[in-house]
Amino acid sequence: MLPLDRLQVSKPRIVPADVFFHDSLRVRVWTKVPGAEIHVTTDGSDPTPSSTVCNGSVVVRKDTQLRARAFKSGWTPSEVSRARFSAVEAKPGVQYRYYVGHWERTPNPFDLKPDKTGVIDQFRLDLVETNRDHYSLVMFGFVQVKQRGEYTFFSGSNDGTKLFVDGHLLVDNDGPHGYQERSGTVTLDPGLHLIEVRYLQVGAGQDLKVSWKGPGFSKREISKEDLSAWVR
Repeated sequence: MLPLDRLQVSKPRIVPADVFFHDSLRVRVWTKVPGAEIHVTTDGSDPTPSSTVCNGSVVVRKDTQLRARAFKSGWTPSEVSRARFSAVEAKPGVQYRYYVGHWERTPNPFDLKPDKTGVIDQFRLDLVETNRDHYSLVMFGFVQVKQRGEYTFFSGSNDGTKLFVDGHLLVDNDGPHGYQERSGTVTLDPGLHLIEVRYLQVGAGQDLKVSWKGPGFSKREISKEDLSAWVR
């Protein structure tokens, strides 16, 4: 067993991390070591013992570079954990960012610069001029929920997709594969909610269909009206 002064505090976990949000997002930060104290910064600098103490979570309200480090008396401080967050302005339709490259999983858009951006009226591939193969898309749309309840979102794709609701991963349908659909369910309060879809095209066929169902309506594709009616 290592001497006490050589033990190192485990690296803090940050969940969610590297995601987009609207208005605000509560981010959980924790470590497995009892008695350790986590310090955080939001300006991209590494935390020190004099940095802000985190008591379980941080609320971000603007573009933020969050860093976290755990300290415990007599222990070596943990490695620094990093996460990035970017605010998305609410607009009707679907905002997209298009990236060209070779990936086997949906890439982290925070590590990339878009090859082009634009706005379309639905989560559909045929509305964006793309390569036949080897690209990725990140799409943002907002839907208005009128009634509190359970809402199920479906992501059908060829190849992979990840679907986030309000910055939290809900449907993981990632990786190279033929068309398949997966779903996830979340409880939503009335109000505006951000839907983010990350799409991966590896090769051959390509397809994307994003649907939902909830109180008062059966499964249907997220429509132009769903993505713009809240503006009126």
